[in-house]
Amino acid sequence: MKDNEVRFYVSRSKNGYSCLRESGGGYTNTGEAVIIADKDGKRKNAIYIYRSGHLACRDHAVIPIIAGDYVIRADRSHRKISIMIYQIEKIFYDECICKVIMSIYDEDYQNLFNDDCVALYFSNIEKLWLAIKAAINKTLIYHCRQPVYINNYEGDLK
Repeated sequence: MKDNEVRFYVSRSKNGYSCLRESGGGYTNTGEAVIIADKDGKRKNAIYIYRSGHLACRDHAVIPIIAGDYVIRADRSHRKISIMIYQIEKIFYDECICKVIMSIYDEDYQNLFNDDCVALYFSNIEKLWLAIKAAINKTLIYHCRQPVYINNYEGDLK
């Protein structure tokens, strides 16, 4: 495995599709989120949305993936935020290999919504800005119980 590669566990749907899960949410002072976007940075369709059981800050949607899709992982501690952006390169039966596209760290997550920061950080990946924004927002939603970046969800998205 190369230095700029990461492996993620992949689950399989009943029809045999490789899937990752949108998950996460916020606690009082911390938060985390995993968001999946297609190769153009757009929302994907979930094949299953969790609606019962313990949902707070856990898995919220099962999303089929293909090579070229993006995985955005955000971790927040108080106002500090770390964002990792991966692109899926290869999918095997139980794991996928992702290339690290970008790593972002900021002392104040609100700086990332500033136009100057957007131009500085995201100029080469502008198509992913909505997915990155969704990941940041998911880390802020206290005890998040629903998906925030999928096509086929009719619930109350915050």
